[in-house]
Amino acid sequence: MQQEFCFVNGTHVDKLTKKRMRRHVMMGKNAGRTIQRKSRRDIVPYQVTKIAAVSSVAICQQPAFDRYAYVDNFREDSIYNDVLFGLSFPVQLTSHFAEVISNFFLFIAHKLYPIALGISMEKSKYTWMSILMSDKAAFYCNLALMQACNELFLGGGEKSPEAMYHLSNSLKYVRKRLESEEALSDSTMGIVMSLITQEQCRQQHKAARIHLDGLSQMVKLRGGLDSLEGCLPILLKACKTDLMYALQCEDTPRFYRSKMPHVISLLRALDLPFDREAARKQVQHPKLDPALLDVLIDIICASTLFSDLPSTQKVDLYLFQELLVSICYRLLAIPYSHHPPRIEDSYHVGLMIFMMSLFLQVGSQRIMSYRNVTRRLKRVLESDFLDGEDDLRLWLLMMGSVWVADDEDADWLMPMVCAQTRKMELRSWSEAREVVERWPWIGALHDALGRLVWERARCE
Repeated sequence: MQQEFCFVNGTHVDKLTKKRMRRHVMMGKNAGRTIQRKSRRDIVPYQVTKIAAVSSVAICQQPAFDRYAYVDNFREDSIYNDVLFGLSFPVQLTSHFAEVISNFFLFIAHKLYPIALGISMEKSKYTWMSILMSDKAAFYCNLALMQACNELFLGGGEKSPEAMYHLSNSLKYVRKRLESEEALSDSTMGIVMSLITQEQCRQQHKAARIHLDGLSQMVKLRGGLDSLEGCLPILLKACKTDLMYALQCEDTPRFYRSKMPHVISLLRALDLPFDREAARKQVQHPKLDPALLDVLIDIICASTLFSDLPSTQKVDLYLFQELLVSICYRLLAIPYSHHPPRIEDSYHVGLMIFMMSLFLQVGSQRIMSYRNVTRRLKRVLESDFLDGEDDLRLWLLMMGSVWVADDEDADWLMPMVCAQTRKMELRSWSEAREVVERWPWIGALHDALGRLVWERARCE
C-alpha cells in the first residue's frame, strides 16, 4: 500500500485550526500511553483513605492537603460543572443524583445553619461530601435526606416520592450494615442519625423514635458518649439529633453533654467576648432559680457574642454546636412546668425558643414542627402571673411571634402583641426593640422578623 503524506501550511490559520493541529500532533505522540492527569491522581488517595476507613468514618478526618480545598468550597459557578462527576462515589452518579446534591449545596445547606451569625460552613460541606463518598448506605440515606430538604424548601413540602424511594434503598443497606462487623461504627451511627432526621422532617415520630432508641443502644454498646470524643462531628450530631427529638416530642433526652468551661476557654483564646459577670448585671430578675439563672447568663453571653461579632470573623461550626448542645441540655434538665405557674416558666419557654431559633429556623420557616413548644408559650402568656411584667411579656410575645411567624394556627398571638404594645404606648419598632434587647435577642437573626411582627401588629 502506497503511503501518502499531507503537509499543512500553518502560517496563516486561525486559533481554532491551530488548536486542532496541536491536538492531532499530541494524539500521535501519546499513542499507546496511559495518561494520568494531575486532577485524577489527586482524587485517588482521597477515595482509598475515605472508603477504607469505614470503622472510623471519613467525617472524622480533615483534609491533609490544599488539593482537597475544592470539596470545602463549592461555589455557584462550579458546582454544576464537572466537580461532582470528578469525585468517586460508591454508586454511579446519575444526572438526577447530581442535581439533588447540587440543589442542596446551592440553596439548602446554608439554610440549615445560621450563616447570618458568622458561622463557617466549610467543615459542614466537607462532612457532607465525606459521608456521601463513604459507602452505598450512607450515599442513599443522605441523598434521601437532601431530597427531603430540597422538597421542604424548594418543592411541595414534607412529602416527596423521590425521597421515599431513596429512603427505602437506605433502609435496605442499613439492615445489611447492622448485621455486619460495622454495626457499631461511626459510619453506621451517622446513617442512623440521618434516618432519624429524615423521619422527623416527614413528621413520622414513631419511626424516628425507633431509630433513636437504636442509636441510644449503639452509643451504650460503644461505651457512652465519651467513646465518641475521637470523632467530634458524630458526637455533636448525636447530641443535636437527641435534642431535636426531645424538643419535638416533649420527651426526655437520651444523652447529656455540657462542656461550657471548654467552650468559654476556646472563645477567649480566639479573643471573642464571653463575659459572664457583665451578663449577670443585665439579668432583669436576679432571684431566679439558680440553675436557670446560670443558663440565662450563658445565653446572654452568647447573644452578646453573636450580636457584636465582626463581619470579617467566623465562628467554627463545631464550636457553635458545642455551645448550643451545652446550653440546651442544661436547659432541658430544669423543670419547666409548675402549678401554679411561676416566672421561671416564662423564662424557660422564652429561652428555649431563643435557642431553637438559632438552629431550627430559617427566617419565618422552621425545619420541623414543634407544636408542643408553641402550646407551652400560649399557656404561659394566657396565665396571670405576668401581670406587672410588661417588658418580660413583650419579649416573650416578640420572641414567640418570630418563632411562629409562618404557622397558620398562630392567629391567637398577633392580637396579644397588638394589645401589649398599646398598653406600653410604644410608638415605633425602635422603641419596642430597645425593650426586647434587655433579654436575649440577636439583631442579625431576629430584627427582620421582629419588625415584620411590629408592622402587622400596628395594622390590627
